[in-house]
Amino acid sequence: MGPVEQNNLYQLVHRFLDGLLPESLDWLAYGITALALVGVIANVVLVATALFTWVERRLLGRFQQRIGPNRWGPYGMLQPIADALKLLFKEDIVPKEADRWVFNLAPLVLFTPVLIMVAVIPFGAGAYLVDLNVAVLFVVAMGTVETLGFFMAGWGSGNRYALLGAMRAVAMLVSYEVPLVLSLVGVLLLAGSMSLVGVVEAQ
Repeated sequence: MGPVEQNNLYQLVHRFLDGLLPESLDWLAYGITALALVGVIANVVLVATALFTWVERRLLGRFQQRIGPNRWGPYGMLQPIADALKLLFKEDIVPKEADRWVFNLAPLVLFTPVLIMVAVIPFGAGAYLVDLNVAVLFVVAMGTVETLGFFMAGWGSGNRYALLGAMRAVAMLVSYEVPLVLSLVGVLLLAGSMSLVGVVEAQ
């Protein structure tokens, strides 16, 4: 298992399943740990999104003198639910000239690297999925995959203007990555490690 054995959550699940499962199913402890962390992260993201939506809609409602977001439910608390329902029932429009596979895969390509990056981020003492010795390089590499999603969206739409806009977005993102990587160099030199767990422990 390597660095994963240091994970406290993994050890807890492993000890719990130790007498219940044979040695051949040792990998199940790792799978349950991963699912637990993914569940916690997904729920935190969903609750945080609802909270930010509520704050934003109430604030903008006050700025623009619109009573809707401030009145729907007590203190406007039901506004995020209304927004979620609206998004679920919105019409899914795909351009006639679009390459359907590329067009529909673009949002997935944008979202997946973000979830993969969470695997190497330490949330506390022993609260990480995996401790890579090149975690910072892994995060930078996964961040660059998102540019592919933008290009896929522009290309898949079958529209020349959308393609030009996607190429401009890709050029901007690539140019932003150079100062981002350079800003990480100082932290890595001070920490003496490319592992995010090592960086946190060096603080």
